[in-house]
Amino acid sequence: MDEFFLHVPTKVVFGLDVLNHVGQAASELGVRALLVTEGILHEQKIVERVRSYLEKSSVETIVFDELGPRSTSSSIERAIEIARSGHVELVIGLGGIRALSAAKCVARMATVAEPLDDYFTLKREARSANPPLPFVAVPTTCRDPFMLTDEALTVDARNRRSQIVKVGKVADYALVDPALTLSLSERYTVSTMLDTLLCAIEAYFSRKSTFLSDTLCLRAVGIITSIMDELAERSDDRNLRFQASQAGLFVALSLTTSTLGVGSAIAYALSGKRSIPKSTISAIMLPHVLDLALKSQPRKVERIGNVLGEEIYGKPLSEFSVHVVDAMRQRMSLLRVPMRLKDFDVGLDEMVEIASIAGSFDMARYLPEPMAAEDIYALIKTAM
Repeated sequence: MDEFFLHVPTKVVFGLDVLNHVGQAASELGVRALLVTEGILHEQKIVERVRSYLEKSSVETIVFDELGPRSTSSSIERAIEIARSGHVELVIGLGGIRALSAAKCVARMATVAEPLDDYFTLKREARSANPPLPFVAVPTTCRDPFMLTDEALTVDARNRRSQIVKVGKVADYALVDPALTLSLSERYTVSTMLDTLLCAIEAYFSRKSTFLSDTLCLRAVGIITSIMDELAERSDDRNLRFQASQAGLFVALSLTTSTLGVGSAIAYALSGKRSIPKSTISAIMLPHVLDLALKSQPRKVERIGNVLGEEIYGKPLSEFSVHVVDAMRQRMSLLRVPMRLKDFDVGLDEMVEIASIAGSFDMARYLPEPMAAEDIYALIKTAM
């Protein structure tokens, strides 16, 4: 196995009710903050709680809450302008993957002059040397695959094309409070769990994986498969939420040395174009990706089979693969998760572009087996 370099400079604070630490963490970095978040989080008073904690720590806060399911880079540009004109000293991201990615971009772009959509297309040596602002990440779901890396997800306002960009900025703090995930609906909770499971499986089977990422991913898979059914029935159980967030943190750590795969690439591409929740698309793609991975990486099948609770000894690989994938589909059916992309009124003709976008992500370079755009298109067809 190739050598790898591990550097995780983010200070991670994990546990129930660690949101209480946000004021202290922010005050170490500055006294004037921009809080980048989603408007829906006002419903559970989460934004108001964060503001009150910041105020108690003498951190003045400007709130940008214009992010939503259809938000694009134009929303991030507005937040950047507010950060620049407001002379903020740090950025706090509160919400799901898109909100945290947006906040990370704001932290990077607040100190440079170029427009967001142009900056990341510049050659690295042409980019501004101005240091980014400090950044605090506060996820409200059980997962954020970019939490401990310098990557961020954006959707180009000009064509709704999803991009995963190297921001050149990692979070200074990540406050992972499983209690915040209690604000999610039962159905969305299940889909985020399946999304986390997809990320773990992809990182495990990636050609970029390491012994460290394998260990973390297998642990995450074990947690998710052991609690998924219970969590669907007792979505308000704080201990189950704690375990789900543990799995999400393990996956985030694994992705500092591994990478996502084709299912996530398809989900990001389609979610950007059609504003379908990324976690829902991930859930649909999960059994198809699992089937593909099991067939392409036989040397790694035994360990993940044991973690999934399926005995492989004495079984042909083809039989084992069919059994595991069928079991996953049955579980998803019981959890009332959508099983087909066509349920979202998307046409097969749209998928040619989706396959092209998915194939353009850097993660496509590390798939268990090389896949051209036409191969990705063929995979999408199986999920229609």
